[in-house]
Amino acid sequence: MSHATLVTAMETPGYGIDNALVFAETNTVTRGGVTYLPGYLATCLCND
Repeated sequence: MSHATLVTAMETPGYGIDNALVFAETNTVTRGGVTYLPGYLATCLCND
């Protein structure tokens, strides 16, 4: 799994992005500060 734009943003010192979440058709995996989560978990993110 590769996301060139995300990797570039995370490597840019002024942005201060240390960790990122990606919703994809995958199991939960973390690689180099990027956590890949199953897409269905996006439904768990809500503000009440």
